[in-house]
Amino acid sequence: MLRCNKDSLQNVEISTSDGFQGQEKEATIISIFLSNHAKEVGFLSDHG
Repeated sequence: MLRCNKDSLQNVEISTSDGFQGQEKEATIISIFLSNHAKEVGFLSDHG
């Protein structure tokens, strides 16, 4: 998607799950991660 030109991204919406609640979209891309207050990526930093 990063290599697309700006015209092909006109209809792309970026939001939170709360922001899209109640809407229908043709496609959804979800990115899920876990972080703590120290901004460490959860379980990845637990295994030093």
